[in-house]
Amino acid sequence: MALGEMDESQTQQNEKKRIVNPRSSSAFSLPPSRANSHFPESFSQHLPLHSPRKLRNYSRYCCFSSFNLLQEVVKSEFMNDHFPHFGAETVKMKFLSYNLFIRPPGIMNNSNDYKDERLHEFIKEMSKFDIIGLQEVFSAYSSRQQELINKAYTQGFYYYIRSPSPYSRMSIVDGGLLLLSKYPIEEKDYITFTLAMQSDALAAKGVLYGKIQIASQPQATVHVFVTHTQASYANSEVTKNQLVRKSQLLQLRDFISRKTANDHLPVVILGDLNVNARRAPDCATDSDEYLGMIDVFQSLAEKYTVYDTLKEKTSTHPITFADTWVEHGRMFPRETQLTDHTELCTMQRLDYVIYLEPKVVSLEHRFEIESSCVMPFFVEKRPFTQLSDHYGVQAVMRYRYTPNGNGAA
Repeated sequence: MALGEMDESQTQQNEKKRIVNPRSSSAFSLPPSRANSHFPESFSQHLPLHSPRKLRNYSRYCCFSSFNLLQEVVKSEFMNDHFPHFGAETVKMKFLSYNLFIRPPGIMNNSNDYKDERLHEFIKEMSKFDIIGLQEVFSAYSSRQQELINKAYTQGFYYYIRSPSPYSRMSIVDGGLLLLSKYPIEEKDYITFTLAMQSDALAAKGVLYGKIQIASQPQATVHVFVTHTQASYANSEVTKNQLVRKSQLLQLRDFISRKTANDHLPVVILGDLNVNARRAPDCATDSDEYLGMIDVFQSLAEKYTVYDTLKEKTSTHPITFADTWVEHGRMFPRETQLTDHTELCTMQRLDYVIYLEPKVVSLEHRFEIESSCVMPFFVEKRPFTQLSDHYGVQAVMRYRYTPNGNGAA
C-alpha cells in the first residue's frame, strides 16, 4: 500500500507511535499529517516515500560514524517543518563563533568559573542566532554539553555535530567543539590535529565540518568549519606555539580543499584561532602572525577570495580577549573572574569568522556578508561580568535566489 493510501485505522495507529533514538531516551511523535506531506525534489533520494518503514527510520537521529567517530547529528522529522526559510528567495543567517570556556570539571583559572551559571545564561541568548560554532564546550566528565544540545533543540537548533571522544592515548578529553544549526546538516566530518603541545595535547583538538543547506535550492549550501587551534601559554616558548598553530592552520586549509573539491560553494570558518591579530595591546594593526595566517588561506586564492569578516566590516581588529576599561587615566581589566591573571589587560584579538567567497559565482545564487561585530555577552548582577573569558564574533550572511539571474546585483 502506498504511503498516501493509508486507511483511517492505520492513521490512528501511526498517531500513537513514537520514534525513539536507541542511543538516548529522547523521542518524538510521528503525526500522520506529516507522514503524508510532500518533500522537495532535491531530497527525494533520501526519502523513499514508497516505504513507510524507511520513512520512519529516516526520522531517527542519524549516527555520525565516519572514521569511527560515532557522533550523532539530529535530523528533523521532515524538512518542511524544520526549514526556517524553506523556499524563500532571500535568507539572512546569523553566524556566531564563541569560545564559551566550559572546560571539564575541576579546571579553572581562579577560585570559581561558574560553569553552570554561565551556560544557563548563554542558553538564553542562543535563539538570536542561526548557526553557532562553539569552542571549549567539552563533553568529558560532564553532562553540560548534552544539556546545551538539549536546550538548543527547544530553540530550533534541530541539527548538531560535536567533537568525537578521543581515540588517542595522548588525549584524555574531546576537542570541545560543537556546531549547532537551525538548518539541515547534509554532510559532516572531523579531523584531529597531528601536532599539539603543553596542556593542549591532552585534548583531541581538530576541525569540525558541516555542509549546511540554508534554503530549498541545492545550491543554497555553505561549507562550515569550526576549529580551536593551539594556545600560547605564559612562560612558554611562543615561537614553538606559533609553529604548532601554523601546522594546524595548514591542516585546516588542506581539509577545506578536500571538502570543497567538487563545488564552488561558500566557506565559513568559525573559531578561536589563537592568532592575535593585534601587533601590540595598544596597536590594532596587523600582526606578523595574523598576516601569516591570511597567507595560509590565500593559498586557496585560485578558487576563493579570503575575507576576515570582522576586519572587513570594522577596518580594525577589535579586542576579543582580555579587554580593558579606563577611568581617570588608569587602565583596569574589564574581566577578572574568568581570565588567567597572567593575561589580564593583554588586549588580544583571537576569535574569527573567516569567509571564503567563491570566485565562480552563480547569477541565480548569491551570498554576501552583510555585517560582522563583536558580541561581548556582558551580564549584570552576577559574580561574573561576561559569559566567557572571550567575546564572541557574529557575522550576518545573506543568500538571495533570483531565478534566471534576473534582478541580481
